[in-house]
Amino acid sequence: MDKRWIERAVHNLLMNAINHNPPDTLVQVQLTTESNSCILLITDNGVGMDDETIKNLFKRYYRGTNTEISSGTGLGMAIARDLIEANGGTVSVESQIKIGTTIKVQLPCSSEPHPVEDS
Repeated sequence: MDKRWIERAVHNLLMNAINHNPPDTLVQVQLTTESNSCILLITDNGVGMDDETIKNLFKRYYRGTNTEISSGTGLGMAIARDLIEANGGTVSVESQIKIGTTIKVQLPCSSEPHPVEDS
């Protein structure tokens, strides 16, 4: 995996959760492993998304129906998806209005330990 690309993708996903929800929204991040996959879940208890927004969320220049909270170009989620897929992963979304959203990122990971690099 390209560390910078994955960092950029996760940053975009987190900023989307923060920017498109009210200030008191709780955003949780969970990282687990499953077989040879690393699973990242980003969950919030925010405003949620309607079916139209979910369907188009990862399309370039798409700005959902809840854009009055924050402005943006509509590229962040598409870029995140492209970076994740370029690293052999997938990204999906589940959401319900007034309940919240979960973004699931699944990336291949090795069972071999790797030394941690200093940034």
